[in-house]
Amino acid sequence: MHSIIIQLKLSKSSFYCFGKSVRGREHRLSGLPNQDAFRISIGKYNNPVIIALADGHGSPVHFRSEVGSKMAVDTAVDILSSVRETDIKVPNKISKYPALITREWNSRVLLDHKNKKFSSDELGALYDEVKNESIVDYVRLDPKIGYGTTLIVVASYGDFMLYLQIGDGDILVVDDTGNVRKPLRDDVQFSRYQTKSLCTQGASDDFRIAVEKNNGANPVLVLASTDGYSNSFKSYQEFFKVGNAYLDLIRILGRDFLEDILEDLLCKTSSQGSGDDITVGLACSSDLASDHGFIFP
Repeated sequence: MHSIIIQLKLSKSSFYCFGKSVRGREHRLSGLPNQDAFRISIGKYNNPVIIALADGHGSPVHFRSEVGSKMAVDTAVDILSSVRETDIKVPNKISKYPALITREWNSRVLLDHKNKKFSSDELGALYDEVKNESIVDYVRLDPKIGYGTTLIVVASYGDFMLYLQIGDGDILVVDDTGNVRKPLRDDVQFSRYQTKSLCTQGASDDFRIAVEKNNGANPVLVLASTDGYSNSFKSYQEFFKVGNAYLDLIRILGRDFLEDILEDLLCKTSSQGSGDDITVGLACSSDLASDHGFIFP
């Protein structure tokens, strides 16, 4: 479980960031670890602030995805922490971030594999699952496959928000009118059970990326989540209601209350829904309410 609360200051408003990562019901029953990773980073003078989430694939061929997801969020934070607000305004610079992240993630994964080669137990367990020596050879020759993961990033740079994603999962933005939207275009996934990944060839081309100016977009709440969350709902329309539900909880009871109950909410959602690990990162405007909301002083 992870819990982080960070205040970030924008030039015209301030946001509070927090989140939780919980082990899914199916992973608890099978003994698998939480293969999601989660990190919030705050820069000097509160700029930039970065929320990074990753979902290790967890299938038999991605048997080190728990490590791969942790490397993904660390790589994203390390690279994007050095980006300046002036860089965010330049499309040619923005377009380079996916390649920089992919290349650095690959380097870290290969170094990890060099220091800790796939063991006979790991490869033997893979063969026992797939019963195909060609697949085992494929992973042995391209070890980054074993670390496969998605990545989602929400980052604030002064007056600008950066949204970046490869693979499944969701980013929802709620504006000051209560409208809920996705800042990134929908991606065409291979299937519900197979997504685009940092471990595939040409991964940098599979990133979606957008930059928005806060003045105009008027975000009061940004929610980023791994796919275990949206897959727990009957439809995307139902999932979208989460944005305003959290907004109402913060307005009425306060962000501290939501942070305190978020772990239980996500565990219950996983148990009654997808059964998968769920990770959620939230950035909410301090203009919504005080720490304790409007009802409880």
